Amino acid sequence: MKKLFAMLVACAMLAAFAVTASAFTIDLSTFPNGDETYITDAGSPDVTLDGTKLFITNRVNSWDAMDVNLDWLDPGDYTITATMEAEGEQKFRITCHTGAWLAEVDETGGATLSVDFTVNADKSVDTKKTDGAAHTIKEDSYGPARMRVDTESRTDYYIVKVEITGGNLDAAVATEPVAAEEPVAETPVESAVETPTETVAEAPVTTTAAPVAGNTAAASDDTKQVDSGVASVAIATGLALVAAGGVVLGKKRK
Repeated sequence: MKKLFAMLVACAMLAAFAVTASAFTIDLSTFPNGDETYITDAGSPDVTLDGTKLFITNRVNSWDAMDVNLDWLDPGDYTITATMEAEGEQKFRITCHTGAWLAEVDETGGATLSVDFTVNADKSVDTKKTDGAAHTIKEDSYGPARMRVDTESRTDYYIVKVEITGGNLDAAVATEPVAAEEPVAETPVESAVETPTETVAEAPVTTTAAPVAGNTAAASDDTKQVDSGVASVAIATGLALVAAGGVVLGKKRK
């Protein structure tokens, strides 16, 4: 029964991953911790982690921003979705290091933008610019094919979330639930249940039976002794009263 329950739990976890494996949310804390696999800085802005958001400040140059690397993705069709925040009205955008604009929107306070793209076998990326023209992003001397997430003005801004969907993301997470069955342990549970029930009872039950009979016999003997003692006292008392009565009667006769 326990093995069946563990298998059902594992199947449920696999089903959950099957639903969510086609979406990968980048852990933005990896960059401040020194990991630039997924996201890296362009130029030399100041980048800090504010809760779960990246806060980009000191944007002296127009290219001081954050880039999302795409070379870790297997060939396939994908969509990148980025959510940003900034004070006031801004032109939020997704561009690339070649200068092409891929998505843009004028909003106050924040915006979410998406761009469809295809990763090729050589790790180049095919996409479209905002005017609909085809555009290819390739590796250059500064890094792999990548997309820039920022605002047009050099204002401070937050990157709230970057998510990649589609493609072959399933392979990256398909094996993670395998370890779920390890915590199930049958032997300790069975021994823990059986041991207390066996040590409870028999010796005290058998040893108390003999003294009960002995005590009953002793009690009856004691009762007999008490009864005879009471009888003796009663006889002696009666004789004493008779003697006393005789004296009184004798006096009355005189």
